[in-house]
Amino acid sequence: DRERVEKTPGTHDDPLRLIQSLPGVSMTPEYSPTAGSLSIRGALPGESRVLFDGVELPYLYHFQQYASVIHTRMLDRLSVYPSGFGVTYGESIGGVVAVSSRSPDPERVHGGMNINAIMAGGYVQAPAGDSGLSASGRRSFMDAFESGNDQYTLWPAFWDYLGRYEWSGPAGGRVAVTSIGAGDVYGRYAGDTEALDQVEQSENPEVVYDRGFHGLIAQHSLTRGRLATESVVGLVRDDWTVGLSTADQSRVEQALTLRNSSAITLWKEHSLHLGAETRLEWLDRQAATDRSWPELTLEAPLLARGVAVDERLSTALVGTWVEPRLVFGDLRLQPGLRLSGDTGTGEWVPEPRLIGRA
Repeated sequence: DRERVEKTPGTHDDPLRLIQSLPGVSMTPEYSPTAGSLSIRGALPGESRVLFDGVELPYLYHFQQYASVIHTRMLDRLSVYPSGFGVTYGESIGGVVAVSSRSPDPERVHGGMNINAIMAGGYVQAPAGDSGLSASGRRSFMDAFESGNDQYTLWPAFWDYLGRYEWSGPAGGRVAVTSIGAGDVYGRYAGDTEALDQVEQSENPEVVYDRGFHGLIAQHSLTRGRLATESVVGLVRDDWTVGLSTADQSRVEQALTLRNSSAITLWKEHSLHLGAETRLEWLDRQAATDRSWPELTLEAPLLARGVAVDERLSTALVGTWVEPRLVFGDLRLQPGLRLSGDTGTGEWVPEPRLIGRA
């Protein structure tokens, strides 16, 4: 939970460092295109799902400065499932990281500012009648002092923001609207400057990497007696561009998520969870190049393979599930069944799953 993240030594007030200290999670290089990515149970970076308030985000951590895109004070819970996650989360090659944002304080105004050698930012929370407001923003500032060096032609910079409005109604109802966004940009030479001679260096082009996303999430939750329901609508847009003097790659992905889940308390600690979700995706990607650039494998996979592409794709992913959660002393059982459909393949696939923990 948030208190543990804040008080665990060595995390530098960042939940990423706490996650990467857990068993089964590997660290990635700090100053590289995969910096901040998670490698869970041997899966490649990017093969684990990242969920924020039930909506999948393109990435949870900045690529260059080893900081998460969420201010710690805006965090409520951070869950990591390296294996054994239920049918609620669907399929994932690696693991699942589920982040829940914090409800604004409905009684008092408070906030704070923080600054270190890399970035500066702050947060504020305030009541507004029966509602609550909270906001945070951060930005790196080293690019104000360094324009470039032998490694970077454009000094790495990043930013992020998060805003939340929450209204608590009668009979246990709650409505929340959250906006979140982050961005990263840097420039470097395509080849390793130390491994090239003067002639090769003169032909070593500059690569500019620029990626950012924006998301808007609306939630409605209601608890009445033994029934708790939550509905989520989320729209996320991810812009990813990589440019050279003679080649470029761009990728724009938009995803609309509709999700409804319910939990019914049967008796004591036994409960029944069921729900459904739909994810609509629109992808527009382009790549123009006359050769392959293996130096850009992580930043621009299409340019790395020398593939020229101009395509627009759309697909719909649908899933519905049911999962009893049973508790017998120290033994917990989760037998679940998920039915998933994909307009890309036109198939419906049953996914049974059984999880046990003692």
